[in-house]
Amino acid sequence: MDIARGLTTDAGVCIPWLISQTKLDAIIASDCLETIAPDYLVTRCSLLGGLNLSLGFHFKGDKLLEFELFRHLSRPLADSFAEFQRHLTQTFGDPTQSIAGDADAGYDCGYDHHEWRFGRIRIRHYVIDRFGCEEHVRIAK
Repeated sequence: MDIARGLTTDAGVCIPWLISQTKLDAIIASDCLETIAPDYLVTRCSLLGGLNLSLGFHFKGDKLLEFELFRHLSRPLADSFAEFQRHLTQTFGDPTQSIAGDADAGYDCGYDHHEWRFGRIRIRHYVIDRFGCEEHVRIAK
């Protein structure tokens, strides 16, 4: 996957950075996109070599600047985190940086924070305690 160009689904569909919502509609059938907010759309697809996920598209103005990957079916957090991390590492290599989680601090539920950097692209995989422990995978430009 050439992440500098955009995010590519397992079906080979490349969603390039900085596209408009109109162009996203042309790449992904608009009936497969759910509008959550005016600047946030979601679809379901297979990514990272076999993960069936929800894929969020965050726009600023009319430019796609961030992808959000999350599960539409609940799984135990430890299993989900390990599986995401395995697929992220297989796709992008070892993280550029990993910071150990601190269960005593409470904000990360004891899970490590992993980050990959490719020029201006940043991929983050982490857990925060917001309303309970919540896993995040975000790819931003």
